[in-house]
Amino acid sequence: KEQNFYQIQFEKFRILGLTQYSRIIYLDGDVMPFCPIDYLFELSDPTDGSTPILKENVVLAWTMEPSHGGFFMLAPKEGDYEQLLAIIDRREREAVEGPEAFDLQRGWGHVITPPDHWHSISGIEGPNATIWKWHGDFADQGLLYYWTKYYKRNVSIIIKDEIENWTSERGKAKLERLIPNGFLAPYACVSERDAWRDRYARARFPINIVPARDFRHFVGTGKPWRATLIDHNKTHTFEDVQSEDGQHYWYYILRKVDAKLKMNLDFSNLKVPQAMFGSYPTEKMIHAVVKAKKRAEVEKSHW
Repeated sequence: KEQNFYQIQFEKFRILGLTQYSRIIYLDGDVMPFCPIDYLFELSDPTDGSTPILKENVVLAWTMEPSHGGFFMLAPKEGDYEQLLAIIDRREREAVEGPEAFDLQRGWGHVITPPDHWHSISGIEGPNATIWKWHGDFADQGLLYYWTKYYKRNVSIIIKDEIENWTSERGKAKLERLIPNGFLAPYACVSERDAWRDRYARARFPINIVPARDFRHFVGTGKPWRATLIDHNKTHTFEDVQSEDGQHYWYYILRKVDAKLKMNLDFSNLKVPQAMFGSYPTEKMIHAVVKAKKRAEVEKSHW
């Protein structure tokens, strides 16, 4: 089976097939939580029967994107995964057969019209962003935004200091209410004051926002297994991550696992192989995937 980085980005949506659960929080492999973040479950699906504050799907706007593909919550329903696969298949065929690999107006299947527009944390998109143009727009981050906001029309989008709750009205997405983000603060395990002391995160991410400050998303050369400025002779505890950075805490946890499982890792000489499928999705990868699917269809028809 032919695979590339673009294609494996959609594997995360297999959680939609786990319909025995009412909610699932997905975290990328390079996301490290500092505490249980299951308070999102309770705020979306209260066990005491109270009115939910968050919608059944929760998405975080990120630095320059309206949806963070490395951390989100979905509510699996029967047939959801099959519907999502059909959306991916339709989009991929459009990419190959249409005039453009990705239609910036229609995106994954919806034309965004004012007053509706998307937001990022930095606001780099401007006040009236309606085109589908951000990192991962034609891959997982675009699909996540489309699926939760325009297809399911049931999502809470956490954007900086407020939360947008979207619902469905007459078959269209409607902004139901705005909620101040501050109400999530009591649930955080890392205080805003301590989060700002994390040098790595402070320079890159919206760490004053909950739940973003309760986890660390390592990117690029900032991934601990790629970092070169790690002092392996230092001893670290949970408190250290609040005064230094999450990279050292990641190694602290790995050392505990190494000792428990007796793996005898050489921390001063860890060798990380090159990523097998690349480091980011490209439009060229879409064509490769579609060609492979068509080839498989032809082979199947000969049986």
